[in-house]
Amino acid sequence: MAETLDRMTGRPNSRTILIVEDDEVLRMVLRVEFEKNGFNVREAENGSAGLTSIVEMHPDAIITDIEMPVMNGFSFIAEVRKADGQADIPIIAISASKITDVAAKAVAAGANQFCEKPLTTKNILAVINAYLPPDASPAN
Repeated sequence: MAETLDRMTGRPNSRTILIVEDDEVLRMVLRVEFEKNGFNVREAENGSAGLTSIVEMHPDAIITDIEMPVMNGFSFIAEVRKADGQADIPIIAISASKITDVAAKAVAAGANQFCEKPLTTKNILAVINAYLPPDASPAN
């Protein structure tokens, strides 16, 4: 993946985020917002594709849906946490699911935090930035 430039500063983006979400429109909205705020963004439509993306890009943070085809978010999070060198990547789980205790199950699988859909881009940016070092966060 080629390095992209920050639209505001013209400098190379310093942070990468992986968005694992089966809803193509939501992935696009999040990608546009994170790119506007200086992130390199990679997208995956399910947990299996997300695992492949992690190997290729080594993201600084991950946003993952819970309910997805092929590999759901719970399994994806657990696999990321088992992988060498991936245990410290901040993972934010998102879902509109009505599953009882979905937030607790996501955190038990290894997510750092759970956010309920519908999301606002301002809130998800704030959550991600809270997990990144202040001196390296592109939105500061």
